[in-house]
Amino acid sequence: MSELLLEEKGFHLSAKTITRILKERGIKSPFTHKGPKKHRRRERKKRFGEMVRIDASPFDWLCNGSMLSLHGAIDDATGKILALWLEPTECLFGYFHVLDRMIRKYGVPRIIYSDAHTIFFSPKSGKLSVEEELKGYTIALTQFGKALDILNTQPLKASSAQAKGRVERLWGTLQHRLVVDMRLAGITTIEEANAFLATYPDKHNERFAVEPEREESAFLPAPSPDDLPYILCKRAFRKASGDSTISWMGKKLMLLDEKHRQKLLKRGSAIEVLTLLDGSDVALHDGVIHHLGVPKNADDRKASLKDTAKKTQKNKEEKTPVKPAPDHPWRRWYGDKPNPGEQTHPVTTAAKEG
Repeated sequence: MSELLLEEKGFHLSAKTITRILKERGIKSPFTHKGPKKHRRRERKKRFGEMVRIDASPFDWLCNGSMLSLHGAIDDATGKILALWLEPTECLFGYFHVLDRMIRKYGVPRIIYSDAHTIFFSPKSGKLSVEEELKGYTIALTQFGKALDILNTQPLKASSAQAKGRVERLWGTLQHRLVVDMRLAGITTIEEANAFLATYPDKHNERFAVEPEREESAFLPAPSPDDLPYILCKRAFRKASGDSTISWMGKKLMLLDEKHRQKLLKRGSAIEVLTLLDGSDVALHDGVIHHLGVPKNADDRKASLKDTAKKTQKNKEEKTPVKPAPDHPWRRWYGDKPNPGEQTHPVTTAAKEG
């Protein structure tokens, strides 16, 4: 509140003065000040980017009664917030967005420190698919773990809740500061919040970050901005069928080359389908990214079947018996022979002959 009064109103009141004024009016502080516990904290890493802690915190961040999950990454050596992202629930793409913002700004961290959530560590550690064995994996990796493997970043699991102390204290700070800053900025939606969170860490870091013991950064160079979307994505394997298509989400899809023509595939070829952060799907085959499309023949066949069905139904509804008119050519008779349609009598016929 002392900082906000200085920023918004331009005058300074110390925190002690504000506490005294609030107490005089019967407003108690929500914080309880306890003595320090006898707990030996782990020393910080010495270099910026040597280890990054990631976590998510469910809270009413927009102050509208909805519990949303704020995903974040904090540097162990400096306490800097590296990236923040808000989602309805804790999810894989929330962490991918955090990694995307962090890597684009700082680079690739050496170690990612997290809890034992199944987003980070697979419970099926002893089961590998054929594709994973061919890729050289020795343990089953989650989607998040596969991305870290490509980035050459080591995942590290926290052994207890106390081991996550620094990131837990960060959530406590943000739950009392970030919510106020977003209310002052008029933030009401998740989209507005994520745009606001792109620059908010800079303000927080100026106030709370500390200098690392060693000046040089431990962050590894970031991949190309064009390649990063194909690293931070969900992956699934499919087999090519005989008509060079794959089955995906209940649809038959084909791979497109650079000229948007169908890519011919050998039956049984392994295709890796990537779901990107923007929700689109692409295919990876022999190290080349291909866009996906619906086969034209399949579309034409479906359209033709629909048209045929409509015409058949229309013909059935409009079909009525047709009766030729009395003077229709079909009713006439040409030639010397009698008209078989006329009735003949033996007497009449003999009279005519006589």
